[in-house]
Amino acid sequence: MGLESGSFINSLVDTNPTGGDFPAQGDDHLKFIKKTILESLPGLDAPVSLIWQDSTGVGNDYETLMDPAPATLLDGMVVYFRADKTNTGTARLLVNALFADIYIGESPSQGNDIVGGGFYRCAFDAVGNVWQLVIESQVLNPRDVIQYTPVNDIGSPASTQDIDWTAHDFQTLIHDKNVTLTFTDPIGASTSLILLLKPDGGVGRTVTFPLNVKVTNGSYQVNSVAGAYDLIEFAFDGTNYYARMYEAMS
Repeated sequence: MGLESGSFINSLVDTNPTGGDFPAQGDDHLKFIKKTILESLPGLDAPVSLIWQDSTGVGNDYETLMDPAPATLLDGMVVYFRADKTNTGTARLLVNALFADIYIGESPSQGNDIVGGGFYRCAFDAVGNVWQLVIESQVLNPRDVIQYTPVNDIGSPASTQDIDWTAHDFQTLIHDKNVTLTFTDPIGASTSLILLLKPDGGVGRTVTFPLNVKVTNGSYQVNSVAGAYDLIEFAFDGTNYYARMYEAMS
């Protein structure tokens, strides 16, 4: 028979070559197979697991195996696994005992970012020496994480309290003392960050914002109604926070 034609793996005919082919055509068939594989998987220069496997491991470690085992973690290699548990802190992915932390964008993974029974792909970033959690070949934004918890209840704050906007876009705290706030900026701009001040029955307590928070007339009017809530919405442009106040909500 003549040599098959086509460019990709689905061009291959599994009944070829037939028994009547000349032995000299064998090298042509091998070259055609290699060509279709290379064109179907262009630029593939690192291990990629296309079929998921169940992870193992203790704590926040997710262990997988490749056969043959890689000698080192290579930039762009991809591992596909089904998580055996839900993480409680920064997770690590181990491939044949080679390990690195799992990140989401620029931030290390946090509790509940990886859920037991869920399917995950990770791509190795050799520059940062971390695994990037990806979906459909795109790095997940921290706000796209599966089971992302939208509300963080701080409770009674410290006298100087940091609000970490990288993990939660809705934060609450009990307004039971004079408090000075610091902000950990979200990754990129964000137009909907919410802080809810919950009452404890007292009045007249102050809130001091970071200097890059812009409020109406340059100051915040503290709620003076016992048992009422103050809700403050922020738009962050990468430099400044612009605040809108909803005061004395009851």
